[in-house]
Amino acid sequence: MKGYFAPDTQLRKDKGYDILGYMYTHNPIVFSSINYVTASLFSLRRDKHFEMVCSKPEWRQFFSELLIAYNPPKGLYGQAYDLANFLEGVLQSLLVFGKAFYKIDYAQEECSQTGTRWTIQRIRWLAVETMNAISGDGRIKGFVQQYSDRCVDKNLRGARVEFAPDEVFFVEWVFDGDKNLGISPLMSLIPHHKKMKWFLELIEQQVYAMSHPQDRSYRIERARYTSWDKAKRVNETSQIKIRAALGTVLDAPMSQYYETYQLTKSRKRTALIREYLVNEFNAQAVNALSKRNSLIEPARIELVGYMSASEIEDLFRKFQNGQASQDEVLNTLKNDMI
Repeated sequence: MKGYFAPDTQLRKDKGYDILGYMYTHNPIVFSSINYVTASLFSLRRDKHFEMVCSKPEWRQFFSELLIAYNPPKGLYGQAYDLANFLEGVLQSLLVFGKAFYKIDYAQEECSQTGTRWTIQRIRWLAVETMNAISGDGRIKGFVQQYSDRCVDKNLRGARVEFAPDEVFFVEWVFDGDKNLGISPLMSLIPHHKKMKWFLELIEQQVYAMSHPQDRSYRIERARYTSWDKAKRVNETSQIKIRAALGTVLDAPMSQYYETYQLTKSRKRTALIREYLVNEFNAQAVNALSKRNSLIEPARIELVGYMSASEIEDLFRKFQNGQASQDEVLNTLKNDMI
């Protein structure tokens, strides 16, 4: 099988992914915010998230059992247990690194109904820092995986693998404008992460200063005379900006209108992300498999029971125009999450 999932710590450092990974694993606000957003993508209380659309019943059954069944073929989505859980992992990679790459392993099998057909054996995560998309004429022409000469795994040093366009499922962050295409939202939050880290270090230094009055070093003296109230405000402001940038609902006093606006904004972006991921999976995985099986009409996956971004926008407009109460809007959005 082509492609490797082993990370390359040297490349992570060279590309700046190391600080992004550190922010997710060590900053409690970043960690909880990203987990909140990924957990909001699909409701665990629902038995059905998707349905398969295909004009031929036998192929609709094939795609359904392969891709959207509650128990898909073992190992199809790696450590994820179904498509919804897989897309949550994709979103986590987008939020942390701005990109996600997965190798699609195709195989042929015999079937009594359709004869010899192509199927997908496995969709495997590829180390983001080792991957690059090769573009030209406004489209992706392929992918290259390249390991550094200082990779910890000596067997992978200098390793290079090329992939055809349909061999890799690739998505990138597209929700902060064209200038930030493929750039993690965490990148702009690094200054706020550093302020939060400074605040935690200040707490430690001030506690130390109280128990060590004889220590007159510059670092400890500075901690003694730093305003606690001012430092606390800086930390709280950074927390709010991190939550806002990552799309979580702010935990702060606000008016009824702003409370409704915040929840609507959060759910609308979640809907946009959900639609984007499903559309990309259709375009890159489902369509590719349909073409390999020479289907005239490609199969496709559709969402079931979730409000679209446009429906959420229309609901908020009704609230603005006085056609829906705050309780109606909040209850509708909360029910969409259940």
